[in-house]
Amino acid sequence: MPARVIRSGLIDSEVIAALHDRTFRLYMHLVLSADDYGLVEIGFGPIRRAAPLLDWNRELVAKMLEELVDAELVLPYEVAGKRYAAIAKWRSSINSLTPKHPIPVFGMAHVLAPYRFKSPQCKDAARKILSHIKELSLSSDTPATPRSSTGAAPVPEGVRGKGVNLKQAEPDGSPDPIWETGLSVLKAQGISETSARSFFGLLLKEYANADVLEAITAAIGKAGAKAYICGFLKNRQKKTEPQKLRVAL
Repeated sequence: MPARVIRSGLIDSEVIAALHDRTFRLYMHLVLSADDYGLVEIGFGPIRRAAPLLDWNRELVAKMLEELVDAELVLPYEVAGKRYAAIAKWRSSINSLTPKHPIPVFGMAHVLAPYRFKSPQCKDAARKILSHIKELSLSSDTPATPRSSTGAAPVPEGVRGKGVNLKQAEPDGSPDPIWETGLSVLKAQGISETSARSFFGLLLKEYANADVLEAITAAIGKAGAKAYICGFLKNRQKKTEPQKLRVAL
């Protein structure tokens, strides 16, 4: 488990202050267990191993995870039957060439500019994974103490097989309109990019890409675009039955 320095911003965060004490403790365990890219496994087994001295049962862990998701502190996703989460507003030193866990379907926009990089090789690898960050001109010296704060990019070829990347380019190299247009519509109404990516990532798991794009196009200029998109898709057939947001118990 890497060493982390927790930023003082946690002290005056209204979102953090609203958490139940035990949920905050779980949040800190997730922060300390996350990889350099803010990704962490949230199955019951991994959480129990990360917090071996706490008497948390499955139902309590699921309830606390839902509280963190509702607060938009963690962004859940699933790959190959395993549950993971991206920690929102993540910032850390980068000491590894690739994430330890699969890339989320909604991309890597939860990651802020890293503090520094262990090596030039790490910096080059991070540039591909974190291409939403326009400039990574930070020190590549080995940090004395890795740091994190709480906290989409295309997946590089060496990582792509680990997960699902929906933010792909069109054949001519132009951005995918689902993400380009969809993010613009929601961000114009005050919704954060991280929340918008999570929203579209979940929609794309349930509905065909063409249906999601049609809903986005129809929502342009509409008040409450997010609700409008959801209402529009109610009449479209889902790929699968909706999954309840709970940890795999």
